[in-house]
Amino acid sequence: MKYVTRQGEFFKTGSLKEALSELSDQDFVSCYRGIAINLRYIWRIEKDKLYMAEECRSFEKTVPVSRRMYKQVNQKFIDYNRKQED
Repeated sequence: MKYVTRQGEFFKTGSLKEALSELSDQDFVSCYRGIAINLRYIWRIEKDKLYMAEECRSFEKTVPVSRRMYKQVNQKFIDYNRKQED
């Protein structure tokens, strides 16, 4: 499994499901097969991709979102941002 952080990239064995259980599950969302994103670093979401926040763009500017996962990703993004406003 490849982890991309603001400090760089590193690899660790295991599955995405295991990784999400180790991380703060509420702040991460699976957006595509084998890809999970920290909601804090999502800037904008479209039907087929999401845009990363400015501080993460040195890695990737956009990340794919599957049609199957779009509703879940979008709802978690909305809920996360509402929670941050409180």
